[in-house]
This record gives sequence, structure tokens and C-alpha cells, in this order.
Amino acid sequence: MIGDQAIDEIKEQVGQLLESYSGPINTAYLKNPGELAIGFIVKLSPGKKTTETIIETGMSFVAERVKDKTKSTIDEAQMKIDEI
Repeated sequence: MIGDQAIDEIKEQVGQLLESYSGPINTAYLKNPGELAIGFIVKLSPGKKTTETIIETGMSFVAERVKDKTKSTIDEAQMKIDEI
């Protein structure tokens, strides 16, 4: 059953994650113009007893935006120098 204790524990775990990563979150927010998306996931699974619930939370965000591009042109009909 997901009751008040489970909700309180989820809030506690999310709060701990935010506190633990407040520095990197702030750095990522200041580095990137625009907005910073922070995703949270909560996984609930049954414990050993029928009244137990295992609660696992996770957080994700991108610290740096990476944008890169590469381009080349090849000619399969052209021989390589070492093939001569």
C-alpha cells in the first residue's frame, strides 16, 4: 500500500538528492542559457513483508550541452595511396 509514510519517504529522498547535487545543478543552470530540465524517477516495489514497500528514487540532468558535427566526402572509385 502506498500511504502517507511512502509519500513522506519519497519527498525525503528527492530532497536529499536535490541537496546533494545543488552545486552541480547550479553550475549547470548558470552554464546553459535557457532552461535546465531535472528529471526524477520513483520506483516502488514490494518488500519481504506484505506491508513493506521498497522506495528507490533517482534524478538526472545534463550538466553540459554538447553539440558537435563532422562531415566528410569519400570517393569509393579513388584508390588510396598505399594501394598503388
